[in-house]
Amino acid sequence: MPMIDQAEGPSRTNEWRYRHLFDHAPICIITIDLNTKPATILEVNRRAGLVYGYPPGEMMGMSITQLTPGEAMPTLGAISQLVQRDQTVTTETIGQRRDGTCFPARVI
Repeated sequence: MPMIDQAEGPSRTNEWRYRHLFDHAPICIITIDLNTKPATILEVNRRAGLVYGYPPGEMMGMSITQLTPGEAMPTLGAISQLVQRDQTVTTETIGQRRDGTCFPARVI
């Protein structure tokens, strides 16, 4: 863990810990903005970039539909509606890599 100036306080330390855990999690993490149509990617971790075949920075701002094949769009719409109603969702769907190949994905 890097040295952090005490004047920066616990807030800075907590942010660093969060960012480290987010970036190094062994699962794909993608946060999206459901208030945009189509939903827009806000953040991705390194694992998501590896799985989907994009540099993480390039994925930010993309539409989530770019990571979803056509046959999975109805599932994506249902997930969005449930989350917007503050419901927890766990479902199986399909993701699509940059090269167009598809893979099974669990969305939580």
